[in-house]
Amino acid sequence: MKKYLILILLFCVSYQLMAQIPVNSKAVIVATLTVTDKSVGGVGLDFGTLSPGASTGWCEVTPLNVRKATNCTALPLFPSSVAIFEVTGTKDLTYTVTVPALGTKPTLYLNGDKTSTDILHVDLFKVLTKNKATTNTLGNTVIGTLDASNKDEFYIGATLTDILYNQNPGTYTGTFNITAVYN
Repeated sequence: MKKYLILILLFCVSYQLMAQIPVNSKAVIVATLTVTDKSVGGVGLDFGTLSPGASTGWCEVTPLNVRKATNCTALPLFPSSVAIFEVTGTKDLTYTVTVPALGTKPTLYLNGDKTSTDILHVDLFKVLTKNKATTNTLGNTVIGTLDASNKDEFYIGATLTDILYNQNPGTYTGTFNITAVYN
């Protein structure tokens, strides 16, 4: 009898140590964040037409499309244009845009030929969102906010570097990657 009593007591004690309660669950799904290129002519970042100077030069195009050339000449008949992107998602949410980091220097190749030794580099990327959040020259991210229409825009500028005094003439093209993600 003692054995049964001990077993019953153990069963009661272990039963009382366990409690079960239902837990409610929830998930909110937001719209996919999409980025659309709205650049002039679909070119993206265009430094315009430049003439080399007597020493190595560079040309900055700011996110506000202000072009500044040093040790080279920016020809006014062939203007620059910034890369313009529209972001669409869920209103009031923030997102982060990431551009190449300082010193990464994506390459532009003469006539787009990646085997060419005639190259230029792009560096010092800057991003400006429609609400005027901007990166500095050392940063490579900026945070934007989607407005009541579920949209925002951002503008990318950068500096074209290594324009040599004897740079071969032609069209230099290349690509660089950006990302936009929800915060």
